[in-house]
Amino acid sequence: MRWINLCIFMGLMLPTLWAQNTQEIRGRVLDKTSKQPLVGVTVLLFESDPILATVTDFDGFYRLEVPLGRQQIEARYLGYEPFLSKPLIISSAKELTLDIELLEAVQETGEVTVTAAAASSGNEAINELSVVSTRSFSVEETERYAASINDPGRMVMAFPGVQANQDTENDIIIRGNSAVGVLWRVEGLDIANPSHFARPATTGGGITVFSASLLSNSDFSTGAFAAEYGNAFSGVFDVRFRKGNLEKREYTFRAGLIGIDFAAEGPIKKGRSSYLINYRYSTMGLLAKGGLYVVRENASNTFQDLSFNLYFSGPKNKNRFTIFGMGGLSQEYWWMLPKDRWQNSLDYVWDANTTNMGVLGTTYTRLIDDKSFFKMSAGVGTNYLNDYQVEPTVAADSIYWLERNNFLTTKFSWHGVYSRKINRQLRIKAGLISTYHLWDLEYGLFQGDSLGYQNYLGQFTPGPRRPLTEAYFDPAQLGDIPTFDGEGELGTAFSQQAYAQASYHLNEKFTINAGAHFLYLALNQDWALDPRLSMRYELSQNTKFTFAYGLHSKMQPFGTYMLSFEGADGALYQPNKNLKFTRAHHLIVGLEQMLTPKLRLQAEGYFQQLYNVPISTDPNSNFWFYNLRDNYGTIPMVSEGKGQNYGVDLTLEQFFGKGFFMLFTASAFRSTFKAWEQDYRSARLDNRFSSSLMATKEFVFKNGGVLQLGVKTFFRGGLHHPQADIEASRELGAFVEDQEAAFDASFPPYFRLDTRLAYRKDLKNFSYTIGLDIQNTTNKTDNWRSVEYDRNLQTIVLDPNTGFLPVLSFQLNF
Repeated sequence: MRWINLCIFMGLMLPTLWAQNTQEIRGRVLDKTSKQPLVGVTVLLFESDPILATVTDFDGFYRLEVPLGRQQIEARYLGYEPFLSKPLIISSAKELTLDIELLEAVQETGEVTVTAAAASSGNEAINELSVVSTRSFSVEETERYAASINDPGRMVMAFPGVQANQDTENDIIIRGNSAVGVLWRVEGLDIANPSHFARPATTGGGITVFSASLLSNSDFSTGAFAAEYGNAFSGVFDVRFRKGNLEKREYTFRAGLIGIDFAAEGPIKKGRSSYLINYRYSTMGLLAKGGLYVVRENASNTFQDLSFNLYFSGPKNKNRFTIFGMGGLSQEYWWMLPKDRWQNSLDYVWDANTTNMGVLGTTYTRLIDDKSFFKMSAGVGTNYLNDYQVEPTVAADSIYWLERNNFLTTKFSWHGVYSRKINRQLRIKAGLISTYHLWDLEYGLFQGDSLGYQNYLGQFTPGPRRPLTEAYFDPAQLGDIPTFDGEGELGTAFSQQAYAQASYHLNEKFTINAGAHFLYLALNQDWALDPRLSMRYELSQNTKFTFAYGLHSKMQPFGTYMLSFEGADGALYQPNKNLKFTRAHHLIVGLEQMLTPKLRLQAEGYFQQLYNVPISTDPNSNFWFYNLRDNYGTIPMVSEGKGQNYGVDLTLEQFFGKGFFMLFTASAFRSTFKAWEQDYRSARLDNRFSSSLMATKEFVFKNGGVLQLGVKTFFRGGLHHPQADIEASRELGAFVEDQEAAFDASFPPYFRLDTRLAYRKDLKNFSYTIGLDIQNTTNKTDNWRSVEYDRNLQTIVLDPNTGFLPVLSFQLNF
């Protein structure tokens, strides 16, 4: 209650100044396929009375003065499909730049009309070739959805087909697939894990480095994606950055219990170039001082990141050039509780974990003629993970276990794409992606003779240590001590992707997209050619049918390929170097029905068949690579595993209107795996069912203030987990899986309620927002995420998710 009172008090104490009543929206209207400017497009405020409208000039630019508050913008043009934006927040402090891309209609009707049913959601895919299992999202959604804390990774957990599995992590679990299979693309560049507190061999972590100040509308796909997306089998984030204000300098300051950040933007050369930069620094230690822990009472987290986007346009805007970048530093420390409080290994583990990442890139777009354009993206991305973990033995303090990881991966990428509109019915798009990979992966596991010392700052001085052999790893399963590169040598590899796709509109109701994607890895000469096909049929203005098929291939993590073992003769061998790409057939059938102009029902049935999945070389083992939560794997593997995911996703969505928004999703599905000749069994992510409800209600006061109430709930089946062979675990001193049981056991169902309370106010020349987001409002503490074997207690312990976590924030725009 004190948090709510504080929010209200801060709002009332701010000075009551006269706010301007309108703000300018400006931007450019382009042909979606050729990127050419469109002249004479009517741009107007949706459902305005009287009508507020303007038209684009010779270069496609427009300006429109609109009232403050939540508004939508329409665009109408003869021969083109109508456009309606997502709900936009128009504030007194920030001018809004909205670039619009229109898709040419198959038949020119001679009319320029728009209806609510035809274009009212605003979340249609930006990529016109993504017609199935894809929706766009805006930066406003990352701010509006309860407890999303401006993170797109957390925001999409309430989207159809996505299962929320963690409280403290943002792993994207799509239709029972591992987060390893997700592709992150930024401004045309494929990047590695973009999260703070990242983990090896996955795309998940704590919170992404993406700044809300830089994000533009972006796409998120959950299956059978277009041919231009490769090296992924689960889902795709296609993230775009916006350009800074070309005419005026503007600033944003945010402060809260999670962190503080500052953004600045403005023109470099007025009307032609701009800058946009954001810096963020975490203050999560404030939560701990208040007795609220993001992870646990004996764990601390800090992070910081910097992002920027520089935009330049040539004469007549025929050439566009950007330089962008983002970098993040994060550290997580675990320290030992007093010995009299030791109950399980989480109480006495000492861990120093550092994860850093960086991306620096550039794009160049050239309008070739009135029907085609070429875009090039080039850059470098790097990820670094260093983990130093120590665990003592309760029975004998002079013995400790030490695990050390030092993983560095870097890649240089180039992506060129050519797009051409042949005519109103036919469009083609082709591209080439070349990537040079580098890595330095070191792994060590040791047993020490003395514990040394540690303190809150994370300093540690180990005693003498010797290599650990049979005390931890099972020689019957592993053979020898695993490493990654034997002598710490730098590894390199080259990969090549190519794709071509076409979109053909048979008529105004029926669209066919077809293409293929090629993937090649020089490290082991593996290659794959994947066909893609999607179709959309509009039975009426309110009813659409969709169908898609695609074959998708994914390289294994390089640490998996390079896993090395030292034999009895001292020589190193790499049994996993020739693992094949994991491949997955995707089949999707969907129906979209508009029940009212703002209420939509969607249903998608899907089937996925995975093959070439890495499994153990032991025919009696149930090891399946994608049952790992993370890690490169520490055993020899072969590409003989299979998997099946199938189910139905239902979505009921009330588009934002009259101050209300609602998104309800429900999924019934299975996620199964198969090793060798065994039967299909439940995979770790086989939750069986998943549902979410997200809703927002806004109340507009006479003084112009806006009160926002939001809720988000998750209810799903519990994660499946391996069962322990207790006797074997006691003998080894580590978790030994019961090979007969595999992942047959599961946790109880998972439930979480998140809430949001925010107040937004426009004053003269600035605006502010005070928000309180609460994750796990009901403080449900029996949401389990994993099982462990405690070698000291000689029993199984459960690892819980996070409890009640409030995040108070303040945002000032000026």
